[in-house]
Amino acid sequence: MRFDPITGEPIKEESKASEDSVRFDPLTGEPVKNADRAPEEPEMKFDPMTGEPVTKHPKKKSKLPMILGIAAASAAIVAALVIVLVNAFMPASAKVIAAVENTFSDMPYIARDLKSLPLILSSDKAAVGISGEFEHNEISLDFMRSGKKYQAVLGIDGDDIKDFKAVAGFDSEKLSFYVPQVDKRVLIYNYNDRNSGYLDDVLELDELNDFLQSFNKSDNLMKDFSKDMTAVIIKELKNAKFEKIDSKNFKIDDKDVKCDGYKLKIDEKLVESILNSMQSKIDEKYKDKLNDYFDLNYSGYDIDDIFDEMFDDIEDFEDTTFKFYIKGNKLAAVIMEIDENDVEYSLEFRGGDYRTQNMVLNCDYDSYEMTIKVKGSVSNNVEKIKVTYEDSISGKSDEEITVEYDYKKGDFEVGFGDDISIEGKLKASSSEIKADIDKIKIDDWRYSKPISIYVSKKPSMVKVSGKEFDLGNADEDEWEDLIDDWEDAIEDLELDDLLYMLEYMDPF
Repeated sequence: MRFDPITGEPIKEESKASEDSVRFDPLTGEPVKNADRAPEEPEMKFDPMTGEPVTKHPKKKSKLPMILGIAAASAAIVAALVIVLVNAFMPASAKVIAAVENTFSDMPYIARDLKSLPLILSSDKAAVGISGEFEHNEISLDFMRSGKKYQAVLGIDGDDIKDFKAVAGFDSEKLSFYVPQVDKRVLIYNYNDRNSGYLDDVLELDELNDFLQSFNKSDNLMKDFSKDMTAVIIKELKNAKFEKIDSKNFKIDDKDVKCDGYKLKIDEKLVESILNSMQSKIDEKYKDKLNDYFDLNYSGYDIDDIFDEMFDDIEDFEDTTFKFYIKGNKLAAVIMEIDENDVEYSLEFRGGDYRTQNMVLNCDYDSYEMTIKVKGSVSNNVEKIKVTYEDSISGKSDEEITVEYDYKKGDFEVGFGDDISIEGKLKASSSEIKADIDKIKIDDWRYSKPISIYVSKKPSMVKVSGKEFDLGNADEDEWEDLIDDWEDAIEDLELDDLLYMLEYMDPF
């Protein structure tokens, strides 16, 4: 008996008697015909991938579908294993944070179209404006920012007044006022200079200058401060101890489903840790600047005073427990319990086309109960949302909030009970949001002339040019001449009647 050195299998000795014996290819395992087998005998072969017999001249088939199928199946198995492992080893805090993000990533369609609103408003270049018809005049008001430059522009265009503009500006050096149809000069006030004119005799210019300088400096300061404080709080909460709690059933998509539970207890120790981290960050980056700000606006008050008060307040802090219930990597419910006061707030996400489409907010405090319900539906590209309110004292309120929005066409109608309704069309992109309002009803008052409201990342700053008139250093005579010139120009343009109507306008 001999053995094949590759396969280790026994090999029969060659003999004439074994001419018809079957041998196997050591690499493929397929049967191999003896070299001297009669040619008329049929040869049986097997497909190594399928194991099925093939003919002597098989039809060639592409293995691409099978390879793709194997790859897809392998990818699905790997993905499933990754999900299982991530959920098995992911900290509870990460699971809760991910569930919150996943839940609120799918919002009502009108909210999705408005999601760029805060990003536009917080950008370095932004504009907000409203325009409409009043007393046969097209009136517009725009507020714009481009870096450190700000403008407010009033525009009026009608039968009696053509292309009227009034521009107020603010930058790192001065305030400016430009009304070319009234005065070709640009009125300026430089708040960084020592102003010694008539204006200094009647006003406390030092305080005004300090306020304007503080406003100019505090813009980026407040942005950076808010960003850093938010990061500190999030970091502290991520390190907070989330505990696994018993599962609980909640209604999602009209079915009672079992949801995983997690608990976060916010006590005096955690709040104190958050305050300590905030104070450390402030001492590191912001203390002097914030003290300058507080000293200007709240004399005798500084940042240490604020933290002293907050640390005193947390001594009476009542332990608050948040319970998060999760299903399918999204929230099913959030419950907040305030221990000593026996107060419980619960927010249930009951799903639909997306998890936040139907929600119920409930408050239970002693003998008082309050419930707010959000009910939504989508049909033929139109989303309808209704918000109702009721409590244990006054019962169910008639003041429902309703929203109807065609997310393909942009048509919307918002109602507040039977007394207020607004209809129009919304156009939204990442750089501009515009609402053209066609109808407004407030009680018995109706307004059916178009009003346009917009926010944009593309401010159309008005170019201002002309001889400057220094308000801060002008003497009394120059001020008197200026006032006389303006009064005459306003009367000639018949602006006084329009200004009077705008001042006393009461649409209600």
